[in-house]
Amino acid sequence: MREPILVLGKYEILDAVGSGGMATVYRGRVAGPMGFEKPVAIKVLHDDAAADEEVVRMFIDEARIGARLSHPNIASVLDFGEADGRYFMAMEYVDGVSLAALMKHLAKGRKARPLEQAVAVHVATCVLRALAYAHAAAGPDGKPLGVVHRDVSPQNILLDRSGIVKLCDFG
Repeated sequence: MREPILVLGKYEILDAVGSGGMATVYRGRVAGPMGFEKPVAIKVLHDDAAADEEVVRMFIDEARIGARLSHPNIASVLDFGEADGRYFMAMEYVDGVSLAALMKHLAKGRKARPLEQAVAVHVATCVLRALAYAHAAAGPDGKPLGVVHRDVSPQNILLDRSGIVKLCDFG
């Protein structure tokens, strides 16, 4: 078993998978008794971002919204917390690549090629289904949540190894 580089509450952080202006996303796990282990993605707010109350509020809102969205094409938010002065969000780990990484890989080298049309249509259809669901989502009181993604981009579209498409980062 690989040693964690950091522990936040019940989550063990293993390595970084991506970083943005507000937070870094890590591959991690939550471990339990008798060998139970579940892979997770853990989004940790940068220290400088955590010093800004507005950014913290936005991060909390992202977690709250994500926790309410349950759709096969949306990466699930599993947990939110604060440990050792760090705000974090535990999310479904998607074992695959971002659409951005796939497109970059396809564009490399002498045999550069675009994304196949059938793949592009599949990805677009899944993302549109996720957005339609999120835009129509309502809270427990039946009132619309008013979800707007604000950053539908190849970096926020994940493809797992079996071809399932997940939209993430509703912050």
